[in-house]
Amino acid sequence: MPKFVSYTIQAHIVSFPENSNEALFLALQRAADSKIYPNLWQVVTGNIEGGETAIETAIREIKEETSLKVKNIWTVPYVANFFNPYKNEIHCSPVFGFEVEYSEIVKISKEHQSYKWLAFKAILDILQFPSHIEGTKIFNNFVLNEKNINILKYKW
Repeated sequence: MPKFVSYTIQAHIVSFPENSNEALFLALQRAADSKIYPNLWQVVTGNIEGGETAIETAIREIKEETSLKVKNIWTVPYVANFFNPYKNEIHCSPVFGFEVEYSEIVKISKEHQSYKWLAFKAILDILQFPSHIEGTKIFNNFVLNEKNINILKYKW
């Protein structure tokens, strides 16, 4: 029987460039030499380490994988689920949204080989994991609208 675990996070990055009328979302392409899912387009993910909380992990992963400066954080009302066949585990991953200062150049980690800033509809077309697509939709439609943007903001 698979084991239920929760030691991963999912983090969506958005920016609002000065000369743009819409939010841009960051997509990262996994490195070609990744053991699992090489070349796949995704959002930031990561494993909780030591005594970290999920939000501490998400903040650390954003810094490690993008070096972007965080302006705002939201807890997205969605828990992503996926099955890891290599460990026979069903993962439940808290989902977070981050607003960062826009930069055309993103310093990505060696885990990734490329990145793209994309409009909402374009990122939905490039992401490949269903949970990343659903997390992006919920972040955009539920959190980034004026009604909920302040309600779900994480105070840090």
